[in-house]
Amino acid sequence: MSGEIVAASIAAVSATAALVATVSNIIYQGRLFRDQRELLQRQAELYRRQADDLRDSSTKTHMHQASSVKLDDWTSRLVPKASVEFKYDPGLFSRKSDTAAVTSSVRVCNDSDRPIRDIQVRFDSAFARWARLHDDTLMLRAPLPGLGPARSAWFDSDYQNSYTEFVILRFTDADGSHWQADILGDVKEIKARDW
Repeated sequence: MSGEIVAASIAAVSATAALVATVSNIIYQGRLFRDQRELLQRQAELYRRQADDLRDSSTKTHMHQASSVKLDDWTSRLVPKASVEFKYDPGLFSRKSDTAAVTSSVRVCNDSDRPIRDIQVRFDSAFARWARLHDDTLMLRAPLPGLGPARSAWFDSDYQNSYTEFVILRFTDADGSHWQADILGDVKEIKARDW
């Protein structure tokens, strides 16, 4: 064999080996790319599920707080009628009973572990006028700016001519979401507050 044939054979074997190595490398890189793509798709799906779980968890946290705020008790009672200049005095009702009217009251309980704010109650078409705190020792005009965790307050209607048929509560939670609850315990999130 001549040197040229040997050199050509070696070159052909080298070229074939290089071609086989290149094709093998391309196949290997393609498989790596495919595996990486599958891994990235699985990670993207995992991140999407985690985001959904976080969103659901956040919604459940909001809903848990909102469902822990409720209208606990509701009464309508006959009380002395007061003038517009009426200044609240806890002992006044027992001393003046010549003119009377029906007023309705409902107790709002915040059994959550976070405060709520902008609390207002609606009796039929009339809004609560007063909020009584600390066993009736403190009386404020409604709406109530805030109510701490594990606290309650009584809301009194203005004087009515008849008994109230329904009561609705609206409040804003600690995260700024707005909620509405009724006397049956149904709670729903509302997008905006109009009262």
